[in-house]
Amino acid sequence: MDSLNIKNIDEIKKVENMLKTFSKTKFKIDIGHISLVEAQEKLIKRKDFIRIYNSLIDISINLHLVYSDLHDFGVIHNRYFSKDKIEGGSILDNYLKFEKKLEMHRYLNSFILKYRALLDKIMGFLVLYYKPKEYDSFSGAKKKLLSFKKISKQIEDIDPTLFDNLIEIINKFDENFRTSEAHQVGEIKKWSLSMKVFGETPLVELIGYWNFLNNFFANDFKKIVN
Repeated sequence: MDSLNIKNIDEIKKVENMLKTFSKTKFKIDIGHISLVEAQEKLIKRKDFIRIYNSLIDISINLHLVYSDLHDFGVIHNRYFSKDKIEGGSILDNYLKFEKKLEMHRYLNSFILKYRALLDKIMGFLVLYYKPKEYDSFSGAKKKLLSFKKISKQIEDIDPTLFDNLIEIINKFDENFRTSEAHQVGEIKKWSLSMKVFGETPLVELIGYWNFLNNFFANDFKKIVN
């Protein structure tokens, strides 16, 4: 098999089971929430099935990769920098401090960029699902969030707070993290490469952003696709 056949239910079951195994093995929990098998059964009659289902698989895979960065950051933090372990001083005191803080910074930076990319993928899926004729316009827009705002106002058969909450999160995330890390001189390094207690820095907000995404997939998004 050269590529995944998304019309083959047996292959989709394998993808779903392997993602569950990946999640439970690496994270000790299943973060998938949505069922790719149930989604296929719901979406397969659509004329744009291939396009929208490819989008869903992409989202499901990237959800796991986003959490993987936050998880791996936490593993290093808990092993080396949690209470009563390596505390105080500077990361220049010794190479171990420098190395582990640099690794933590890498995971947080990756989390921020992947997280924001996943939000774009979610917006794209919602446009495909509710307003497929508008997708090419959305996809080609230089400012996708602005395009999504306009398109979302045309969608009447869903609670508008879903879109409002998503748009609010994206705006805040861009302002607090994404813009500086993707387009300017990065801001998070002054916290991630310091010896300040993680919970007392603005970086702790990233956990809240993950919690939003986790809740979104477990509830709103799951109702749409399953």
